[in-house]
Amino acid sequence: MTPVRRILAFGLGVQVLTGCATATYNTLTNGVPASPKIMSGTRLNVAVIQNDEDTLQVFAEYGIFPPRPKPPFFISSEQAAWGDLACSAFADALLLPVTMPYAAYHRVIHPPE
Repeated sequence: MTPVRRILAFGLGVQVLTGCATATYNTLTNGVPASPKIMSGTRLNVAVIQNDEDTLQVFAEYGIFPPRPKPPFFISSEQAAWGDLACSAFADALLLPVTMPYAAYHRVIHPPE
């Protein structure tokens, strides 16, 4: 195995163990149609990093909570959010072709009450 492949395998292993893109997964599986969807995992991580209680409260209303820290790698929620930020941003960008029409449909055709 070449050194580049070893580094990539190690990086992938660390991301899998730390819970890569858990914020994106949480927002897409636990949310209701009116919940935030577009770049939602990234926005959730940024809200945790900035201690933005208003944004966290909006997510909490829909049953969406930040990723929990995993003790061997992260001690606080802020550290877990920093560790999850890059993966969530990548996953959210990949999911934009799906989340944008979904969010538009639920905002225009079936708006929240």
